[in-house]
Amino acid sequence: MAAAVPSRMLPDGLELARDAITPEQEARLIEACARCDLAYYEQDPGNPRSRKSFGWEYDIAGDRFSLGDPVPEAFHGVRALAAEFSGVAERDIVDCMVIHYEPGALIQPHYDKPVFDQIVGLSLASDCEMVFSKPAELGGEEISVTLPRRAM
Repeated sequence: MAAAVPSRMLPDGLELARDAITPEQEARLIEACARCDLAYYEQDPGNPRSRKSFGWEYDIAGDRFSLGDPVPEAFHGVRALAAEFSGVAERDIVDCMVIHYEPGALIQPHYDKPVFDQIVGLSLASDCEMVFSKPAELGGEEISVTLPRRAM
């Protein structure tokens, strides 16, 4: 795996490794993502992003989980890399979400559920900016981080 970005430049708890996958792996993953039957996110109308969950489905309205489709074999290799990157056993990565952000799409401000102890992302196809912020009661500071394509 590629060298990590110095942690002093990132928000607490965020690690970033550039070139976590090769351009060839990226191309195969983009093809696999295109076969995932992505659906627009109904909780965020007008925001051009689509997604598909594997492993577990989370129902926002009911605040509950249910068993979803298994993680496709095309993503098993990247699951192994994510396990290595995060220091967990591959068998402990039980959820995978593919999200496609069209030009102009936003990641709305949110806090992930505590059940998602660690979240590993992989940027494909282009670099993007992600803003990480603390709640007002913790200072409210914001840090903008460039997530390069093929970075984890």
